[in-house]
Amino acid sequence: AIGALPILVKLLDSDERLVIQAHPTVSFAKARMNSPVGKTECWYFLPGTAPDACVYLGFRPGITREKWIAAFEAQAGMVEMLHRIPVAPGDFVFVDGGVPHAIGGGCFMVELQEPSDLMVVAERFTPSGREIPEKKLHGGLGLDGMFDVYSYEGLSFDEICARYVRRGVRGRILGPELTDKFSEWLLAGRDVLELPRDRGVAVVTGGEGALNGMAVRKGDRLAFANETRLAFTGSAEVVVCA
Repeated sequence: AIGALPILVKLLDSDERLVIQAHPTVSFAKARMNSPVGKTECWYFLPGTAPDACVYLGFRPGITREKWIAAFEAQAGMVEMLHRIPVAPGDFVFVDGGVPHAIGGGCFMVELQEPSDLMVVAERFTPSGREIPEKKLHGGLGLDGMFDVYSYEGLSFDEICARYVRRGVRGRILGPELTDKFSEWLLAGRDVLELPRDRGVAVVTGGEGALNGMAVRKGDRLAFANETRLAFTGSAEVVVCA
């Protein structure tokens, strides 16, 4: 109905911690996974996120490829190698290609990504005990090749937060300061948005009103095309991804 969308948008409500994973960069995906896109992604946390919610992001200092492989083979100690970052409604987290991560339980978010399902997974079982098929672990790269996806840059907690985490974000959530792959906004009340591309997705996260004259209310999800300007009225809060 709207043609190709260069983004993938999800509403994600995590009942338990998701498995540790990483996604390829565009250059890696083109060279090794026969894909024109990687899977850079980002998360904007919505009301309904649990008070104790967290995510896990990036290697701590001192984690090497060899230590990560050893932890994978033992299937032990991997979560402790990542930073645990508390999150709350209004927070934003960016996840670069290659950065290991896991979404904790109790997170309710708009997840914006490149349009692919490319990943490697570090855990053979989910926290609730479901076994992950081996091909899902390595994404077609083989158990040796999967470790090439990860970025082994170790950062301190303050460094990882300064690079990838924003607290209490409104207005423009994400722009070219972090990526050229997509943009994201939180708009409220009477706002007008000029878009960098003519198609995208809008998620109404609160209130009610109108979007370009069409009535909307909390819970509505809309895909739009051939629109470069969005005008909002009423009390609606809308996350726009384009």
